[in-house]
Amino acid sequence: MEARLYNQSFSFVAPIDSYKSFIWTERYLGYGDFELVISALDDVASLIVPDTYLKLENENSWMIVERTEISKSEEGEFLKTIVGRSLESILTRRVVWIPRTLKGSLQTGIKTLINDNLISSSSSFRNIPNFTFAVSADTAITSLTLDEQLFGDNLYDVLLDVCESYEISYRIKMPTIGNFVFELFVGKDRSYSQSTNPHVVFSPRFDNLVNSKSVYDLTNYKTSAIVEGADNLIGVKDSPAYPSGILRREIYVDATNTRQTVDGVTMPIADYNKILAQKGLGRLAENPALLFFDGEAADTEVYRYGVHFFLGDIVQLEDEAGNQGRSRVIEYIRSQDESESRAYPTFAAI
Repeated sequence: MEARLYNQSFSFVAPIDSYKSFIWTERYLGYGDFELVISALDDVASLIVPDTYLKLENENSWMIVERTEISKSEEGEFLKTIVGRSLESILTRRVVWIPRTLKGSLQTGIKTLINDNLISSSSSFRNIPNFTFAVSADTAITSLTLDEQLFGDNLYDVLLDVCESYEISYRIKMPTIGNFVFELFVGKDRSYSQSTNPHVVFSPRFDNLVNSKSVYDLTNYKTSAIVEGADNLIGVKDSPAYPSGILRREIYVDATNTRQTVDGVTMPIADYNKILAQKGLGRLAENPALLFFDGEAADTEVYRYGVHFFLGDIVQLEDEAGNQGRSRVIEYIRSQDESESRAYPTFAAI
């Protein structure tokens, strides 16, 4: 695994091809991260400082250097540890500056937030040059609607909560160096439950799945949310069955910063309750019943990451006993040290 170092102006500085260890993790939902350990005496060591960029060789995968530390190992060697996060971490640098009530198209609502805080803010110093929003034509995105009232929240947290609720994601790409593109996306279904896309199967018979396990977990499961807004209190259920009695599992959601009257305009109570309900559904999505089949996967020539499957895709997992299930690819991890190199996906239940 090799990388290239770029400075804050996106000029190439040096290759990164000699190190003690290197871990690079990409994620479907939320930012990825990396950790690089090199000799502090290497010529390139002094050039890697916070707010520089690393790009994987021959791939359009970028990370931002955020922290460096020099320490002395037990063997007496001075090492420099460099850590950082992917481009999506840029969103953590902004809060929702302008009070917004978002109703209607989810994509339009998120575009409004991106424009308000990164592209066309009324305070020009908040804008990031060469940052654009790419509109998705995927009906899995365009069909979604949103009811949210936002102000003062961290932009990254807002987008993470919304996307998690709808099982979609977002990413910031750099198709050309120095140009940021934000887009919403959703993985493709490559499991046995569909016939549109080629199947991707992780199984011992393909030598790409080991240490499989089946899990059914209700430890943190919640069925109903009690949402307290500034002007009303509502209950939100996660299904028409609306479990009662001993099967009911409640969670409290503090939405007291969400008001029915904004800037002197009072919205209908039905619209206000929809906003509160969305916040409740978001919290319920964070506390699901876990029923999944999982395992440790290996990247092989049969199914290769970036060719046959991608982040967010739904794949089929099966074991020697015949157990099988659908899981989403939520991470892809590359790691290399002086003794071995590994690359593998991790999964989450569907």
